[in-house]
Amino acid sequence: MEISPNLKQLFNDHYTYDVVLRIDGKIYFAHRVILKYQSGYFLEYFDKSENNDKMKNGNYYIDCSCLINSRKVIKNWYDIIDKEEYKDKKDKIEFYYDYEIFGKFLSYFYGWPVYVRTNEQLFTIAYLAKKFKVTGLTKMMDGLLKYLPTTWQQNDIENWKVTLDICKWLELDQTQLEITNYLRKNEVGLNNINNDIFGQKKRKREEDDMIEKLSDFSSSEDSDS
Repeated sequence: MEISPNLKQLFNDHYTYDVVLRIDGKIYFAHRVILKYQSGYFLEYFDKSENNDKMKNGNYYIDCSCLINSRKVIKNWYDIIDKEEYKDKKDKIEFYYDYEIFGKFLSYFYGWPVYVRTNEQLFTIAYLAKKFKVTGLTKMMDGLLKYLPTTWQQNDIENWKVTLDICKWLELDQTQLEITNYLRKNEVGLNNINNDIFGQKKRKREEDDMIEKLSDFSSSEDSDS
């Protein structure tokens, strides 16, 4: 999506704003037309007539803090250890993000590069992209996170299992595929996997099947220790 370079100077501009976004008691100045153009969430938000009541002096005031909803807040993607506990409950999970990381996310709307350095930050930005329905940013994060398999130990089974599950949830298709291919190529624990431990049906999608196998492998190790 092409963004005019001139829009960069409008990021957090307190002279031209018509939207105030509140995060953890701090604010960013934004513009309704840009938010609607970049985000499916904000497009739906501004099209709802009931949200007009949140206008003051011609400006919208929206709280985007991650703690405003009654959800389970996790700090890092790998904190979701028990896959079964959160299965089919992803709508009750919130990735923790603060004022600074939200600013990195918001700056993308105005054509700025997303300056993040760690896997934790990449996953948090990917979560924000899903939450606020920013498809282009999801694809960008997917393009960066697909190199994740080169940064971990092959026998880090628990992290592989959780990461595949989170990638599916966040719709990081390239990352799922790269992880799955990496594990198959290196035969990570495949000879020790017992598919009958949980008695689950074989999943249709390849990455789901890999998650199940890795779960079985982890359970086998626990019983041996």
